[in-house]
Amino acid sequence: TYGITGKSYGCALYPADKPRFGTASKWVLSQRDDVLAIINRYPLSVEALLPVHLGAVFLSFVLMRYGLPEEAAPRVPAFHWD
Repeated sequence: TYGITGKSYGCALYPADKPRFGTASKWVLSQRDDVLAIINRYPLSVEALLPVHLGAVFLSFVLMRYGLPEEAAPRVPAFHWD
């Protein structure tokens, strides 16, 4: 789940489906309890259910494709020989 905030808006981006491997192909952009848009990764498309800020949509595209740098960090603790 990602939080997207701007000067005059704030919304959440979360996956609508949870695949076993890789990232989700369908994401939901919401504001409070309202679903603003459904974003598909392949093919890249937006189905806006309510008016949505264009900057939030573009940032959603980037987050869906690349994620955040710290998410790529290894999650397994390093093995040390003592």
